Amino acid sequence: MRRRLLDNVHLRVFAALAASLLGCTGDPAGSAVVQDQNAYLAELAEWKAGRVATLKGPTGFLNLVGLFWLRHDVSTFGSSPDSNFVLPDEKLAVRVRDFDNPAIEAFKPIKYFPVDRSFRVAAMLRRFDEPRQLRVDTVITGLDWRPQSPGQLKFEFAGESYELEAYNSGDELFMVFGDLTNSRGTYPAGRFLYASMPDESGLTILDFNKAYNPPCAYNEFATCPVASPQNRLKTRILAGEQFDSSVHVPGSAP
Repeated sequence: MRRRLLDNVHLRVFAALAASLLGCTGDPAGSAVVQDQNAYLAELAEWKAGRVATLKGPTGFLNLVGLFWLRHDVSTFGSSPDSNFVLPDEKLAVRVRDFDNPAIEAFKPIKYFPVDRSFRVAAMLRRFDEPRQLRVDTVITGLDWRPQSPGQLKFEFAGESYELEAYNSGDELFMVFGDLTNSRGTYPAGRFLYASMPDESGLTILDFNKAYNPPCAYNEFATCPVASPQNRLKTRILAGEQFDSSVHVPGSAP
């Protein structure tokens, strides 16, 4: 109980400091450290441009045209009669890319909620005693994802406390989260979000203005993780990317 109270105190102190640094207090005396709104909008614009470039790039998901599940014994593909591919006893698949896929040129601008700094919040990582390997469902029935989680990120929004399971992703934390906008303006299975690794006190920033759609929002050839029950927030996150069903390319893999 004492640790939880201390976490709450630290989180609120950090939130107040973050609000000051983000220009939410309107205190002229702190103008030297206030992040300029135009600079923040420019940062978001650069991030959004990078999103589109990644989606349209050679390793992006807009050029996917097929997803072929391979057999557990021998799979034959290609034009050569000798093209046998022997597999171990696990579920594997081959994705097919078409770098001239019309979906790349036809891709429409991504729809976003209006930028709202109230969705840029301080969060504290409550570490597990030891990192845990978790099981997360994907959009493919029977296929799961096993990320390693260092703990849960606790944050406050609109006077309420929330927690998200965080997954290790190189030098960042990665989250798959759902909220009450899913199927009501955002992708039904949830959205993705990255955050910097916490500092020594366990604190970081969650910027939901950078929440984005998983690859499976664009076609049926991706194998995206979906938000776990623990990561479905009982609030509306009106920030970040919206879902436009017209950009989803239908079709099932053979």
